[in-house]
Amino acid sequence: TTHVVLMTTQGGAEAMLYKRAIKDRKRVVSWSWIEACIHKGELVPIDDSVLYHPPPTLDGHPDMANVRVCVTGYTGERRQQLIDMCKFLGCEYMRVLDRKSTHLVCYEFEGAKWAKANQTGLQRIVSHRWLEECLRQWKRLDETPYTTHSGREEDEMA
Repeated sequence: TTHVVLMTTQGGAEAMLYKRAIKDRKRVVSWSWIEACIHKGELVPIDDSVLYHPPPTLDGHPDMANVRVCVTGYTGERRQQLIDMCKFLGCEYMRVLDRKSTHLVCYEFEGAKWAKANQTGLQRIVSHRWLEECLRQWKRLDETPYTTHSGREEDEMA
């Protein structure tokens, strides 16, 4: 056995399995990684997505409970990954940008949603890297480092 598939890394039996897997130098992966491998028909690198690692809990992070995220410019599987990150973090995904939205995740700093958020100043405008790093580090991070580059620019730099 080289890999262990877990839903979470904390709490009860999952925590014991996680600790044992780490001790035995096994790769701990999520079901998202299994699905990606099946979809591609080959093993994909575990570090290709933060979603390939199980979160500590399925209850979300308490500091993210009041975060309401709207997404613009991302489509298909990429959009679904951002929605899944919101779910794991415990923040609310919102299809429509409105006054209740707290964050706008932008692929490009353009378009109607971006213009509205930029004009009103009600939402923090960030790239997808903010959600990824919050999930990777399992804490609500300051948004400032994630406001200078669009999602497209982040992808080009990666």
